[in-house]
Amino acid sequence: MYYFDNKLLRQYIDQRKTLKVFVDSNWYDVADKSDLNDELDGISYDVYGQEHRFDYRDVTMIKVGEKTYTLEMLQAFMTQKPAEEKPEKKAAASDEEPAPPEEEEPPAKEKEPELSHFSPVYDIGKILVKEAGRKRK
Repeated sequence: MYYFDNKLLRQYIDQRKTLKVFVDSNWYDVADKSDLNDELDGISYDVYGQEHRFDYRDVTMIKVGEKTYTLEMLQAFMTQKPAEEKPEKKAAASDEEPAPPEEEEPPAKEKEPELSHFSPVYDIGKILVKEAGRKRK
């Protein structure tokens, strides 16, 4: 089982994005890389500036900028298997008539998630474009 460890979280800090972790039903801010030095526990801050230590294995979601990533998304990415969909609840209506079958529309092709936050290897194209732009100026 994979989890959001200090190496993975540090990559988000390197991108200069705001990083929040969801631990024990609360969102906490991670200020900088020094808060992620320990391989077992990280340091985060609540909205009042109080320091909280958290175990990386307890992080269920992270928020990088405006994007939210769940533990299930991380598992699916690392194992290269699609995330399991939750089974839909079937309405138990014995008195109601069964609904006519709906015509199924082909699923819309979803935009692939940006993978640069998982590994610096995916940033190579962005880095090359930035360097070319700097050389032109």
